[in-house]
Amino acid sequence: GMISLLSPFIHGVSAKTLGIGNTNNEGYIQCPDPGKPYTCGGTVIFKVKRTKKIS
Repeated sequence: GMISLLSPFIHGVSAKTLGIGNTNNEGYIQCPDPGKPYTCGGTVIFKVKRTKKIS
């Protein structure tokens, strides 16, 4: 899931190393949209950008 990528990313692992981007500090994470009751479903793509590393 998303948390398995977000946790290492916010702790300094490169987006390139995680396979979610072409640069170290910016990437994209795709996940399914569960749909109802809020949307019709589909896929959501989140852009993540690190501005500083969390120690």
